[in-house]
Amino acid sequence: MACPRRLIREPGLARWFTLSLSFVLSMAAFAQDGESVQEGERLFRANCVFCHGPEGKSGGGGVNLLQGKFKRPSSDADIVNYIRNGIPGTAMDKVNVTQEQARDIVQFMRAGTNSPLTNEITGDAARGKTMFDGKGGCLKCHAIHGSGSHFGPDLSNIGAIRKPVELERSIVDPDAEIAPENRIVQVVLRDGSEIAGRRLNQDTFTIQIIDAKDHLRTLERSDLRDARLIVKSPMPSAEGRLTDGEISDLVAYLANLKGHSEETKQSHSGEAKE
Repeated sequence: MACPRRLIREPGLARWFTLSLSFVLSMAAFAQDGESVQEGERLFRANCVFCHGPEGKSGGGGVNLLQGKFKRPSSDADIVNYIRNGIPGTAMDKVNVTQEQARDIVQFMRAGTNSPLTNEITGDAARGKTMFDGKGGCLKCHAIHGSGSHFGPDLSNIGAIRKPVELERSIVDPDAEIAPENRIVQVVLRDGSEIAGRRLNQDTFTIQIIDAKDHLRTLERSDLRDARLIVKSPMPSAEGRLTDGEISDLVAYLANLKGHSEETKQSHSGEAKE
């Protein structure tokens, strides 16, 4: 029986061994890059969307972070430096992330909108509306064109600011990304009673919230024993409660919400005809 060393010396087997090793290493690198992009997306959503928007193009000046369009030609190393240290004389402040995390963000930005899921809508919007109003129970927390609750964010314009893939993510994993203005605050009064609600406004003396019963509450800070932001979303995941088809229908409905109700559209249409 030939020893391993001799096997590797034989041309055919040596080539097979080299190709196999290269394949294994390339697959490992691919998996690592995929994980980096996924982590970079999480970090981008947590740190960058508030100024640059979910599509990376808010802020003007032709900048589009997810399409590689910057105000100045930038290498990956430059972008990592901008993320970690900010850009003096601009609104770009430093982000509190490590060097490795900044590189993950850059990898996500470079991957950008290459995902085929970005603008794909496969569901039925009409069925999605029925799901939203009924089985989904969405109106218990959300409002659309004045109908529903204001405990959660108003969704009348959600299709104009969120991509379908982002809408789906928020439905199946509500904790993945929560905008600061949508976080729930838990307050404890002096008597020990607790109130939770979406924070609307706050100043030195008061906190204003919308509670779960859709009531506007203005609380004096002097009456509070404690106030803290809730890390997790109060919205339950649809995974396991709704089928994949029902989720697709719900995404299709939300993606069509651009800020105008059917009544408004009909009114405008009537005005145009007169």
